[in-house]
Amino acid sequence: MHVLRQCLRMSILGVSLAGCATQPLVDPSIAVPRARIESNGFSVLPPPGENWFLGVGSLREIVYKKQLAESLDQPVLHSYLVGAARLDTAIKLKNPEDLLAFFDYNLRANRAHLKLISVNATLDQERSNRMGSDCLRYEFDLEEQANSNPAGMVYQLTVQGFQCRHPSSLQVVIDAYCSERYPQSHPSTGKLYAHECAAFLNQVQFSPLQAPGESREGDMLPRESSQWWKKRVPVDSGTYA
Repeated sequence: MHVLRQCLRMSILGVSLAGCATQPLVDPSIAVPRARIESNGFSVLPPPGENWFLGVGSLREIVYKKQLAESLDQPVLHSYLVGAARLDTAIKLKNPEDLLAFFDYNLRANRAHLKLISVNATLDQERSNRMGSDCLRYEFDLEEQANSNPAGMVYQLTVQGFQCRHPSSLQVVIDAYCSERYPQSHPSTGKLYAHECAAFLNQVQFSPLQAPGESREGDMLPRESSQWWKKRVPVDSGTYA
């Protein structure tokens, strides 16, 4: 595990929690393309349903945000995202146990204003068979207490998704997730979008890995669409369920 501490280059939590913290309104003028979008190592289809907006543009990550009816006046209070990203490590993940260790370390690597309440991560043989590579599925819950907008508000964050090692590299993992953030005093609405979440996760596919510096027309999404994305946030430690 000490090797992982030295070699990991990117945190899953930075991707999974992006957009779950304070953010301005999503620009409704940003169209959500219905065609499959191919990135560096993976491709996605937009989630089904209405009121989804394209969040971030990058060769490594694609995120969609749901415009929730109850958050039109105060969008900072409640957010629901789905997304996928490429994660790199400098060491080789040679077996499923290495993939679990990669997930575990990333989840616990840093401390900030997020407290890990519960987490469950298990190997996913069904998805491994379908994707042709080692995969795991995960769920975790966090508590955010030090947010200043508004001051004193305590938020609950729930994230579920999967990670699969890319079949072309022992050092590349594709992460796909659904994430909800809401005040603890408010009920979760995640179950209302469970079908849209599952549909998005199930259509994530591998695509060819690009060499450093290589890009293809259409890979890069509009940069102006990423203005609501807050800087990546690390996570507090916790225990496995």
